[in-house]
Amino acid sequence: MDQGGDHQGAGRPAQAITGHDSFRYFAEAYGVQFQAPRGYNTNSEPSARDVAALIRLVREQKIKALFVENMTNPGLVEQIARESGAIVGPRLYSDALSAPAARLRPMRR
Repeated sequence: MDQGGDHQGAGRPAQAITGHDSFRYFAEAYGVQFQAPRGYNTNSEPSARDVAALIRLVREQKIKALFVENMTNPGLVEQIARESGAIVGPRLYSDALSAPAARLRPMRR
């Protein structure tokens, strides 16, 4: 993304769904809005209302891919993907020293 390219669509900020909200630095650097069922705390359980709201958001915004972090259980993100028609994209590496970032490039399109 540092090399340019359109990471926004139709004049609205790009959106991403992850298991919990751990990518604030990325959001600020690239203008991506992250949504997460667990907020900042990976030990919390979202309410059914929160999960339903994310499923609606994914459908309404036509979000194509959801992401699971390397340190979280993928179950909730997989459920949201199944119920919304999205896919689970490559694993994101939070709290890690390195990441296979090249695998994320195809997901931007």
